Amino acid sequence: QAVADNLAADIVEVRGSHLWTGVLGTKYLLPVLTQYGHGDLAYTVATQTDFPSWGRWFAEGSTSLWEHWGDYRSRNHYFLGGTIDDWFYEDLAGVTLLEPGYRTFAVSPQVLGELTRVAAATTTPYGEIRTVWEHSEDVFTLNLTVPVGATAEVSIPVDGTYLIREGGVPAASAPGVTYTGTEDDATTYRVGSGTYAFEAAAINDAIGAIDALDAALQGYIDTGAVAGPIAS
Repeated sequence: QAVADNLAADIVEVRGSHLWTGVLGTKYLLPVLTQYGHGDLAYTVATQTDFPSWGRWFAEGSTSLWEHWGDYRSRNHYFLGGTIDDWFYEDLAGVTLLEPGYRTFAVSPQVLGELTRVAAATTTPYGEIRTVWEHSEDVFTLNLTVPVGATAEVSIPVDGTYLIREGGVPAASAPGVTYTGTEDDATTYRVGSGTYAFEAAAINDAIGAIDALDAALQGYIDTGAVAGPIAS
């Protein structure tokens, strides 16, 4: 942890929140920052648009990956630019392999920076994995497709102050969903093959919505349109 903290401090204080890595270090920079609690800094580094950055290449019209952050001798080198794809899939989308062939895989999205939506898909020997998550101030949703024969360990990045549902019912009692625990501000489930729609809403908001609905129904009853009390 101390090493990652020192790395983060160097990036902010010395590098102006830019990467300053080469062939060997670039692959590990964003994942390590994210793993050790500096995910928002990783997002800042990834979205810079001036030198040195991936964004600068795109700003200059690049459609390929260059040999160096600053020179143009070669524009066909995977090792600097392509490694950010690992972070897109494994951290932002959160899809990581747990067993060969993705027979078992994890879906553990990282909500970082200004991101409000991430979508990803990857083809495995069992079929296609698809995941889309969206995030607002008080609601997080995750739509996931698990191919036949595969199992997913799903982590919803919210703590116990959120009510989590899947398919409109409490997630722990939804078909095909098994609750496996809550820790480190995340709630985890195991799911089999199928399509799932998770929604986590802040409990206060959920209660407020129920109260508003109850008040609306009570008003409807008070007009004489419906007879009888509302069950609490």
